[in-house]
Amino acid sequence: MPAEELILSTQEAGDARSASDAGSGAVVCDVLTEVVEILPNVRLLKGRLSSRASSQLLQEEGLADSDLIPGNYEGGFKLWECAIDLARFMCQHFSIDYFDQHAYPQLPGLPRVLELGCGQGIPGILLLKAGAEVHFQDYNREVLTALTAPNVTANTADNNRQAEGHSFPRSRFFSGDWATLPTLLEKEGLLGTYDIILSAETIYSLDSQQQLLSCIKQCLRPTTGQAWVAAKSYYFGVGGGTASFIRLVEKDGTFNVKTIDVINDGASNKREILTLKFKR
Repeated sequence: MPAEELILSTQEAGDARSASDAGSGAVVCDVLTEVVEILPNVRLLKGRLSSRASSQLLQEEGLADSDLIPGNYEGGFKLWECAIDLARFMCQHFSIDYFDQHAYPQLPGLPRVLELGCGQGIPGILLLKAGAEVHFQDYNREVLTALTAPNVTANTADNNRQAEGHSFPRSRFFSGDWATLPTLLEKEGLLGTYDIILSAETIYSLDSQQQLLSCIKQCLRPTTGQAWVAAKSYYFGVGGGTASFIRLVEKDGTFNVKTIDVINDGASNKREILTLKFKR
């Protein structure tokens, strides 16, 4: 699916029950707002779309019974466990332990961040609230319009009022596949400018791993950029996981890859967070 930038307004995204254009007519998105606790003093808001609304948006009757429809849907309507793991690790890494209503913590250097396969966008929204410029990418434009952008609006209400509802402060939204995203970003002068790349639950298949690695290599700022990838150790039925991704990165030779966190809480398969840094 060719990559494109979505030009959205905060006013449109702020209405959680507004009609969303799914390409063949208006669909009412019955989004429910929920609280996600990252740390005791760090909480974010997210939407939840019913199976009925999700199926209508994508015009896929089988969506209620599947987390993945190859070539059409990549699981973005669901908040996956590793997204919370990654957000929690970002809090620890950047010493974010609270969000005051009027004075958000500032990340050193106000970095530019890209969240690949963002879905609900929780890790990216966390860094956005902490002062970064964040660009959100998901395969499905419907995910971005129905959930990601409304989540950004819900979590940055004060900043959005200052923007008078016309655009998202320090945020941009890109849909489409990773193969065509670098070409679009190059046209926008953004290729190789991202200080941080985040990605959670995106290496579930061997095919997706190669595409993700290629995209990271092209989008990350040379020498100084760093990527964090959160995923399960193994995805049953689809063949991916952290072990196979580490082997791929090592074989490619562009990055040093290291496991920096392991979550083995019994709630699901063992989960890990990897970091990728350019070799020097």
